[in-house]
Amino acid sequence: MGDHDQKAGVQVPAIRRTIRWAVILFIGSALIACAWIAVQSPRFSAASFANVRVGMTRDEVYSLIGDSRYERAILGQLVSPQKITVNFSDNNPELFEQGYRDYMCEVWFSREITGYVYFDRRGVAVSRSTQAGQYSTPLGMIWPKKRDVLQPPLPGKLE
Repeated sequence: MGDHDQKAGVQVPAIRRTIRWAVILFIGSALIACAWIAVQSPRFSAASFANVRVGMTRDEVYSLIGDSRYERAILGQLVSPQKITVNFSDNNPELFEQGYRDYMCEVWFSREITGYVYFDRRGVAVSRSTQAGQYSTPLGMIWPKKRDVLQPPLPGKLE
């Protein structure tokens, strides 16, 4: 028929047919990508987070619960393995004198639990804690995580 299809006596231009297929392919690809992301990493849950221990490396933590969904470089003072005091200022020499150090806070989310792990400069977990769960939207599942980096240490303060 050339540039037109016959459907119930109505002509459909070829361009509309092309757009329709492009939309179908886009939606199908998006669904496949969401399913792939959902099964890509180990499932984060309260049970899997219970296996995370202080002293584990970042790679060991990731192998248990998958890659984190959020991370931020912080200045903190370790109070206990379950508690860290955080100061959001830049590398401040006075805070280092008070025992504050550079840490990377990484966060995992699920509906049942939110898990926090704080890593030192060597990539070793020094603290972990939990809070109530949070809902994740489909966009949040596929949105790329912003990687953060620790600032260079103050002279003589690398720990």
